[in-house]
Amino acid sequence: MRTFLQARNRHFPPIDDYADQGFSDAWWRPRPDSPVLALDARNHVCPPLCSTSCTMRGVSSPYLPPQASDTARFITDKMPDNFRFIGMVKLMLPNARIIHCRRDPRDTCLSVFKSFFAAGIHDYAYDLSELGQYYNLYRDLMDHWHDVLPDFIYDVRYEDVISDQETRSRDLLAFCGLDWNDACLEFYNTDRPIRTASTAQVRRPIYKDSLQLWRRYEKFISPLLEVLRFPLS
Repeated sequence: MRTFLQARNRHFPPIDDYADQGFSDAWWRPRPDSPVLALDARNHVCPPLCSTSCTMRGVSSPYLPPQASDTARFITDKMPDNFRFIGMVKLMLPNARIIHCRRDPRDTCLSVFKSFFAAGIHDYAYDLSELGQYYNLYRDLMDHWHDVLPDFIYDVRYEDVISDQETRSRDLLAFCGLDWNDACLEFYNTDRPIRTASTAQVRRPIYKDSLQLWRRYEKFISPLLEVLRFPLS
């Protein structure tokens, strides 16, 4: 059973909502409150962490069964903080695929800022300066993971998906080792429940309305723009 984990902040409708519609009979998603990488002490008692892959793979055992259904071929986990644990993912789930969804940093942070999250979750999201600092740290960490784990992480850019959905979807599925299915292009034709902040977006075909959306709010988000230090393109 292969596991796909997305490393990203919540900055555009999750790519698996776009790409996996052709596999709706085979994919299973963890609940939004399920433990990230089985490291949530409220739900699991994990053995002490150490640097050996043997121990780390043992930690992964609660993550797969019994959460997975009997018929699931794949598990996707799109929790926003997964980017923090990529090193452990490599040790715990060496056959996993990491999908890193990227977008213009200004649009990324605006999307986070205008979303309302449950109490105590993503507290950094409600202050523009703090949000920008968090984004900088996230990008620093992702650069590190790319350096130490080459070829383990697949980057996909929001803008590229908007401009050429089919090509980017095909490339993504090839990285995941999955066969193409035309239904992937019609992800919005589904009756399955969607319980994420992108519930409205994934009911629509790909659209361009949110490209460079930050420009409409530029005069209101100066604290964010002053903090961001990554290429803004």
